[in-house]
Amino acid sequence: MKKVLIASLMAIVLGLMVSCKQEEPTETDMKNYIEALKAYYPYSQGESVSFWNEDLERQWDLNANACNSHIIICKNEPGSKCSGDRSATISTSFEEGGINSNKEIVSEIGTLLEHEGGSKTVFIRWDMSLRLSKEEFYQGSASVTCPTENVLAQFTDTIIVQITGKRSASGDMESAPKGAYAHIVKGKGMTDFSLDDRTVWKRVKVEQ
Repeated sequence: MKKVLIASLMAIVLGLMVSCKQEEPTETDMKNYIEALKAYYPYSQGESVSFWNEDLERQWDLNANACNSHIIICKNEPGSKCSGDRSATISTSFEEGGINSNKEIVSEIGTLLEHEGGSKTVFIRWDMSLRLSKEEFYQGSASVTCPTENVLAQFTDTIIVQITGKRSASGDMESAPKGAYAHIVKGKGMTDFSLDDRTVWKRVKVEQ
């Protein structure tokens, strides 16, 4: 009877180990991640986007580019230095009138997912750059590392990106005001942001 009990307990433990086993993300998983992330990038090519800061009585107008995505898979082949590595990116850039995107930095939102072969986790990072003018350029990011099975749970209704850097008058990057942030909402894209933790830029409807 004792042997039967021990065997039963071992079977239960092994069953739990199998059910809790964390697997590496497959190529299909990476594609599913990108499909889920597209909800945060609902922009069409040339779409007009505007933000209004009531306190400053200032409007920021720009045109969106359609989002683009890319997946890189390194196959598990003998001798491969990147065996099992995989990454996926999705991003959208925004341009103001008169800006040459080939020569000047433009506003952009992007998401990176990275997995190192052999690891059971995925690294997720949201990057943002906001160029209100040649003299006003801000950058920020938000990141998390989680098990494969928890990746989709990280795609919450609202993503908060901390704006941490700003370009100084000399062109060097320095710390942005504490509390600066941007909100990216599923199904809407970037809805609002603050660059000084006092005034808020809110997206407004553009009259066609």
